[in-house]
Amino acid sequence: MEGNYNTRFGDIDLMMTDGDNVVFVEVRQRTSNRFESPAETVNKQKRQCLHRTATHYLHLQRTHQDNGGLCRFDVIAIEAARANA
Repeated sequence: MEGNYNTRFGDIDLMMTDGDNVVFVEVRQRTSNRFESPAETVNKQKRQCLHRTATHYLHLQRTHQDNGGLCRFDVIAIEAARANA
């Protein structure tokens, strides 16, 4: 497992493996869904950034290319209550 992969294209929160497959995980948290839910914040622009960043990551991972593994994208959406101070 790796975390916080940053490039000029964007960032990915976690990279994990599931067998021979690479799993890119985006974690989104909101204390209020007044405007949109955490999952809804992964819009078209964010998906494009994730795709470009994942492509960059995969090009650097020669073992992934040699194994012919697949990849997938998971989103963890957390709606957390705001703590009262």
